[in-house]
Amino acid sequence: MELAGVHVGDIENPQKNFPKAVGYSVLILLSTLLFGSLAIAIVIPKGDIQFVGGIMQTFTTFFNAFHLSFLIPVLALFIVIGSAGGSVNWLLSPAKGLLQAAEHGFLPAYFSVKNQHGVPVRILIAQAILVSILCFAIQLVSSINSYYWVLMAISTSLYMIMYMFMFAAALKLKRDPSSGYQIPKGLRTFSIFSGLTGCAITIFVGLFPSPDAVVQSKLIYAFIVVIGLFVLIAPVGLLWRYKKVSLMNEINPSFAPGPRSSNERL
Repeated sequence: MELAGVHVGDIENPQKNFPKAVGYSVLILLSTLLFGSLAIAIVIPKGDIQFVGGIMQTFTTFFNAFHLSFLIPVLALFIVIGSAGGSVNWLLSPAKGLLQAAEHGFLPAYFSVKNQHGVPVRILIAQAILVSILCFAIQLVSSINSYYWVLMAISTSLYMIMYMFMFAAALKLKRDPSSGYQIPKGLRTFSIFSGLTGCAITIFVGLFPSPDAVVQSKLIYAFIVVIGLFVLIAPVGLLWRYKKVSLMNEINPSFAPGPRSSNERL
């Protein structure tokens, strides 16, 4: 949902069409993800489910049971094509969000450069470097499933924190009579508090490892998740600091971090 939000400016009549699109997406995503997960849980024994390859593992079991194993490579190709198409949105949408931050002065102007197609190439390159480092770290862990689970727990908790800010902002905003789409006050309040409660529960559950994840102890696992959250949130403070220093430099060009004379220090 947050990825689609960065494209809301390109939608015709977003006050009316975007909430409808979100509502349809919720129904489709819940139904497909729910039944897909249930299919995996029913077919694959609990102890054999793989976090990373669960989809292919499930289809392989189905096709082998119906003597259609020759379709497994074809399905794998389709999954790769579909994943590549989905990854485009996952790659570009966060980059567009960071581009907006750079254009508003929260990042150095170096990252606001776009190519002839309007794509923030330098942000994408930086993103590719960071993702490559995370992928390479798989070689340093003993269990891919545990590493994947930790990353999922950290990223999910980070998403929930962002959603809590969004729900809090919606709670603070007043109804705008000029808007083309309105939510009844009671439904809005119920939805906001339900969302806040769900986010808080999700963050709490994320502090507990999966029974199938290989971890030294639950305490160490929770500590790793919390530290990971702090590491990912810390850049926000640095961005605000960079914005503040940039504004100070614009207001007073003589203001700049660096060594000062003894008289200036005095």
